[in-house]
Amino acid sequence: MKTMQNQYEQMKRWAWGVTDTPYIIKGWFMHPEIPLLPRTLRVLRAVENHFLWPVNWFIITLGATLPAIINPAFRETVLGQNLPVVAGNILTISMVFLIVVIVIDWKLKPPRPGEYPKFKIPLLLLQWISMPVIGFVFGALPGLDAHTRLMFGKYMEYRVTEKIDK
Repeated sequence: MKTMQNQYEQMKRWAWGVTDTPYIIKGWFMHPEIPLLPRTLRVLRAVENHFLWPVNWFIITLGATLPAIINPAFRETVLGQNLPVVAGNILTISMVFLIVVIVIDWKLKPPRPGEYPKFKIPLLLLQWISMPVIGFVFGALPGLDAHTRLMFGKYMEYRVTEKIDK
């Protein structure tokens, strides 16, 4: 549990990096010696990464259902009828590639040590099944936490994450 708390805090500190955005944008203006296209792409990538971090999970998970919930009239449009079908097809195709990644992961793992009980092997698949929950808890939630604190002026104190000595 302590490891998960430390991981959450670490992700929250990284999400606090959104405060660097004005510095990055200022650098875009201050360094004309860097060609315009690479300079612009770097700024856009940094802004995209920082601002979309907390909302990516919601877009991927709820993106196809939210428009109809927010605006019931949207359900009656052609796009409103087709969006869930298209999103479902995209997620199904993604599932095929996820299965490919699981198989590759399984093949690349070293042989099971003799002392590792066979009944625990199905637990290895739990890591893949739990990805949506873990993505929310250790991705979207710390990002929302950090950005909301920043927005309301509730600054974080810097806590060094406890490391495990071996």
